[in-house]
Amino acid sequence: MASMMRTKNQLKKEINRDRVNREFDRQTEVVTAEMRKMPTILARHAKIVKSYGEVLRAYHHNASSTFKVAGAQKI
Repeated sequence: MASMMRTKNQLKKEINRDRVNREFDRQTEVVTAEMRKMPTILARHAKIVKSYGEVLRAYHHNASSTFKVAGAQKI
């Protein structure tokens, strides 16, 4: 009886270990898939930041031109 209980407990442990390993593998696949997307995502963000910088540069240029026309002095 004791050996049967030990076998049953070992079986439960193996089932739990297998379940944990499968979940770990699944999570690893998810993380790996997300990491593969990162260069594309980063490139998209870089393009957005670059265009935002261009807008700010144009705004600054227009604002400084407007202030010069208005007679403001550079500080």
